[in-house]
Amino acid sequence: MVAFYLRGSMANSGWALLSLLFANYLLFVASGRHWSLDARRRARRAEAGGATSPKPKPVFWGAETEELRRRLVTVLHNGGMAMIALQVMVIYGSAAMYKIQGESWRNGTALYYSMMYDDFSTWPELSAWVAGHGTFAALMAYVTVFSQMLFPALVFNRRLKYCILVLMLGTHVGIGVLMALPMFSAITIVGDLVFLPTTFWLAAARLVRTARAAPEKAPDVPVPPPRETVDAEAGSSA
Repeated sequence: MVAFYLRGSMANSGWALLSLLFANYLLFVASGRHWSLDARRRARRAEAGGATSPKPKPVFWGAETEELRRRLVTVLHNGGMAMIALQVMVIYGSAAMYKIQGESWRNGTALYYSMMYDDFSTWPELSAWVAGHGTFAALMAYVTVFSQMLFPALVFNRRLKYCILVLMLGTHVGIGVLMALPMFSAITIVGDLVFLPTTFWLAAARLVRTARAAPEKAPDVPVPPPRETVDAEAGSSA
């Protein structure tokens, strides 16, 4: 990722730098335990094993050392996740502070001028429609500034957290669609997902398993016997 960022002429943008920072933090995160190819392979091997008892794995250290290793992995994992969350909050907070210093963000015309740039226009007709509704563009500009400014505080509230995350998700989707910045929106959405609790991901995992499960079998419908059998039964009863 470092080589790609330093050598790629088209990579010197916000999403590439953010990806570089996330890649450094993810080195300390146990990313392969859930929702990964390694976890999928382990689950398939466990299902294939069935009731047979698995072979004992060779132990190269004692139970105390294994417990110490497990705790160290947990501490590093939580530290990496905390650094990603801190990075996201710093990005939103600094972006809001820079925005309120600009005259166009204070008077609500920033999105209007952004929609008028050809370099940030995926669909010119849609951008022209947004720019043509000045009140809507101004409202979205103020919502963007206030949501970024209040994000570091509201994201720790148990109830308001989901509201601010949905709002930021809509903001990034709008940026990706209207301003031709899909990679920036995608990597920022990944950073926002760090703030979702474990209960949300467990519920999402159950939903995915339910959706992938085979549908319930239809009720058995009696199949009529072959015609030869019916004729033979009729002849015998006669």
